[in-house]
Amino acid sequence: MPIRSLRFWPLLLLLAACTRTPRSSVDLDNKYHDAVNRQIGTAQDERNTAALLPFLTNANPIYRREAALAFASVQAPAAVPGLIPLLRDGDYSVRRAAAYALGQTGDSTAVDSLLVRVQLEPDASVRRYVHEALGRTVTRASLPALWRHSTLADTAHAVALALGLNRAALRASPRPKAYSARCRC
Repeated sequence: MPIRSLRFWPLLLLLAACTRTPRSSVDLDNKYHDAVNRQIGTAQDERNTAALLPFLTNANPIYRREAALAFASVQAPAAVPGLIPLLRDGDYSVRRAAAYALGQTGDSTAVDSLLVRVQLEPDASVRRYVHEALGRTVTRASLPALWRHSTLADTAHAVALALGLNRAALRASPRPKAYSARCRC
Protein backbone atom coordinates (compact mmCIF):
# COMPACT_ATOMS: atom_id res chain seq x y z
CA MET A 1 0.00 0.00 0.00
CA PRO A 2 2.70 2.60 0.81
CA ILE A 3 4.41 1.99 -2.54
CA ARG A 4 1.17 2.59 -4.43
CA SER A 5 0.56 5.91 -2.70
CA LEU A 6 4.06 7.11 -3.59
CA ARG A 7 3.24 6.80 -7.30
CA PHE A 8 0.82 9.69 -7.15
CA TRP A 9 3.10 12.18 -5.40
CA PRO A 10 4.70 13.47 -8.63
CA LEU A 11 1.24 13.94 -10.11
CA LEU A 12 0.08 15.83 -7.03
CA LEU A 13 3.16 18.05 -7.06
CA LEU A 14 2.70 18.79 -10.76
CA LEU A 15 -0.93 19.64 -10.18
CA ALA A 16 -0.04 21.95 -7.29
CA ALA A 17 2.51 23.76 -9.45
CA CYS A 18 -0.02 24.36 -12.20
CA THR A 19 -2.59 26.00 -9.96
CA ARG A 20 -0.64 29.20 -9.28
CA THR A 21 -2.01 32.20 -11.08
CA PRO A 22 0.55 34.44 -12.77
CA ARG A 23 0.90 38.04 -11.66
CA SER A 24 -0.95 40.48 -13.85
CA SER A 25 1.28 42.75 -15.92
CA VAL A 26 -1.18 45.60 -15.38
CA ASP A 27 -0.11 45.79 -11.73
CA LEU A 28 3.51 46.52 -12.62
CA ASP A 29 4.52 50.11 -12.03
CA ASN A 30 6.13 51.40 -15.21
CA LYS A 31 7.20 55.03 -15.19
CA TYR A 32 6.83 55.19 -18.96
CA HIS A 33 3.06 54.85 -18.71
CA ASP A 34 3.22 58.59 -18.05
CA ALA A 35 3.40 60.68 -21.25
CA VAL A 36 5.73 63.29 -19.71
CA ASN A 37 8.20 60.61 -18.60
CA ARG A 38 8.13 59.25 -22.15
CA GLN A 39 8.95 62.75 -23.47
CA ILE A 40 11.88 62.99 -21.05
CA GLY A 41 13.08 59.52 -22.04
CA THR A 42 12.82 60.34 -25.74
CA ALA A 43 14.75 63.59 -25.31
CA GLN A 44 17.39 61.67 -23.34
CA ASP A 45 17.71 59.05 -26.08
CA GLU A 46 18.06 61.81 -28.67
CA ARG A 47 20.51 63.69 -26.40
CA ASN A 48 18.30 66.73 -26.92
CA THR A 49 19.42 69.21 -24.26
CA ALA A 50 17.01 71.92 -25.39
CA ALA A 51 14.03 69.61 -24.97
CA LEU A 52 15.15 68.48 -21.49
CA LEU A 53 15.89 71.91 -19.98
CA PRO A 54 12.23 72.97 -19.41
CA PHE A 55 11.59 69.85 -17.32
CA LEU A 56 14.16 71.02 -14.73
CA THR A 57 11.72 73.76 -13.68
CA ASN A 58 8.54 71.66 -13.84
CA ALA A 59 6.23 71.87 -10.82
CA ASN A 60 6.25 68.08 -10.42
CA PRO A 61 9.33 66.83 -8.50
CA ILE A 62 9.20 63.47 -10.31
CA TYR A 63 9.71 65.20 -13.66
CA ARG A 64 12.50 67.39 -12.26
CA ARG A 65 14.24 64.28 -10.91
CA GLU A 66 13.83 62.35 -14.17
CA ALA A 67 15.13 65.31 -16.19
CA ALA A 68 18.18 65.59 -13.92
CA LEU A 69 18.86 61.87 -14.30
CA ALA A 70 18.47 62.25 -18.06
CA PHE A 71 21.14 64.96 -17.99
CA ALA A 72 23.39 62.55 -16.09
CA SER A 73 23.18 60.35 -19.16
CA VAL A 74 23.46 63.15 -21.72
CA GLN A 75 26.34 64.84 -19.83
CA ALA A 76 25.76 68.20 -21.49
CA PRO A 77 27.67 71.12 -19.92
CA ALA A 78 24.83 73.39 -21.08
CA ALA A 79 22.65 71.80 -18.39
CA VAL A 80 24.86 72.88 -15.47
CA PRO A 81 23.15 76.28 -14.94
CA GLY A 82 19.78 74.51 -14.85
CA LEU A 83 20.96 71.75 -12.51
CA ILE A 84 22.59 73.99 -9.89
CA PRO A 85 19.28 75.42 -8.55
CA LEU A 86 18.00 71.86 -8.11
CA LEU A 87 20.63 71.35 -5.40
CA ARG A 88 18.33 73.49 -3.21
CA ASP A 89 15.10 71.69 -4.18
CA GLY A 90 12.65 70.74 -1.45
CA ASP A 91 12.58 67.10 -2.56
CA TYR A 92 15.65 65.10 -1.52
CA SER A 93 15.43 62.81 -4.57
CA VAL A 94 15.65 65.84 -6.87
CA ARG A 95 18.70 67.16 -4.97
CA ARG A 96 20.34 63.73 -5.17
CA ALA A 97 19.64 63.43 -8.92
CA ALA A 98 20.97 66.95 -9.52
CA ALA A 99 24.19 66.19 -7.64
CA TYR A 100 24.60 62.94 -9.56
CA ALA A 101 24.01 64.71 -12.89
CA LEU A 102 26.51 67.45 -12.05
CA GLY A 103 29.07 64.80 -11.20
CA GLN A 104 28.43 62.92 -14.42
CA THR A 105 28.77 66.15 -16.41
CA GLY A 106 32.12 66.82 -14.75
CA ASP A 107 31.96 70.56 -15.37
CA SER A 108 34.16 72.45 -12.90
CA THR A 109 31.81 75.47 -12.94
CA ALA A 110 29.62 73.54 -10.48
CA VAL A 111 32.34 73.22 -7.80
CA ASP A 112 31.40 76.36 -5.83
CA SER A 113 27.71 75.43 -5.69
CA LEU A 114 28.55 71.87 -4.67
CA LEU A 115 30.88 73.11 -1.90
CA VAL A 116 28.09 75.26 -0.49
CA ARG A 117 25.56 72.43 -0.78
CA VAL A 118 27.73 69.85 0.97
CA GLN A 119 27.86 72.10 4.05
CA LEU A 120 24.10 72.70 4.11
CA GLU A 121 22.75 69.31 3.06
CA PRO A 122 20.84 67.61 5.90
CA ASP A 123 20.29 64.26 4.14
CA ALA A 124 23.24 61.85 4.35
CA SER A 125 22.46 60.06 1.08
CA VAL A 126 22.28 63.35 -0.82
CA ARG A 127 25.50 64.52 0.85
CA ARG A 128 27.18 61.35 -0.44
CA TYR A 129 26.18 62.21 -4.01
CA VAL A 130 27.31 65.82 -3.54
CA HIS A 131 30.72 64.65 -2.30
CA GLU A 132 31.04 62.27 -5.22
CA ALA A 133 30.05 65.05 -7.64
CA LEU A 134 32.68 67.29 -6.05
CA GLY A 135 35.27 64.59 -6.62
CA ARG A 136 34.28 64.40 -10.26
CA THR A 137 34.34 68.17 -10.82
CA VAL A 138 37.21 69.56 -8.72
CA THR A 139 40.26 71.08 -10.32
CA ARG A 140 43.77 71.17 -8.88
CA ALA A 141 43.03 74.61 -7.45
CA SER A 142 39.78 73.60 -5.75
CA LEU A 143 40.87 70.13 -4.58
CA PRO A 144 41.94 71.22 -1.05
CA ALA A 145 38.45 72.62 -0.46
CA LEU A 146 37.09 69.10 -0.83
CA TRP A 147 38.41 68.02 2.58
CA ARG A 148 38.87 71.39 4.32
CA HIS A 149 35.29 72.58 4.18
CA SER A 150 33.86 70.72 7.19
CA THR A 151 34.50 68.45 10.12
CA LEU A 152 33.66 64.76 10.07
CA ALA A 153 30.79 64.51 12.52
CA ASP A 154 29.59 61.03 11.61
CA THR A 155 30.55 57.90 9.74
CA ALA A 156 28.24 58.62 6.79
CA HIS A 157 29.96 61.97 6.32
CA ALA A 158 33.39 60.32 6.42
CA VAL A 159 32.31 57.73 3.84
CA ALA A 160 30.92 60.46 1.57
CA LEU A 161 34.15 62.43 1.84
CA ALA A 162 36.20 59.32 1.06
CA LEU A 163 34.05 58.70 -1.99
CA GLY A 164 34.60 62.26 -3.19
CA LEU A 165 38.35 62.01 -2.68
CA ASN A 166 38.35 58.68 -4.50
CA ARG A 167 36.60 60.25 -7.49
CA ALA A 168 39.05 63.15 -7.48
CA ALA A 169 41.99 60.74 -7.40
CA LEU A 170 40.53 58.69 -10.25
CA ARG A 171 39.96 61.83 -12.26
CA ALA A 172 43.55 62.97 -11.74
CA SER A 173 45.10 59.58 -12.49
CA PRO A 174 46.82 59.14 -15.84
CA ARG A 175 44.74 57.64 -18.59
CA PRO A 176 45.70 54.32 -20.24
CA LYS A 177 46.83 56.22 -23.34
CA ALA A 178 49.30 58.15 -21.20
CA TYR A 179 50.59 54.90 -19.75
CA SER A 180 51.27 53.46 -23.18
CA ALA A 181 53.09 56.64 -24.24
CA ARG A 182 55.38 56.43 -21.18
CA CYS A 183 55.88 52.68 -21.31
CA ARG A 184 58.63 51.50 -23.64
CA CYS A 185 57.68 47.86 -23.65
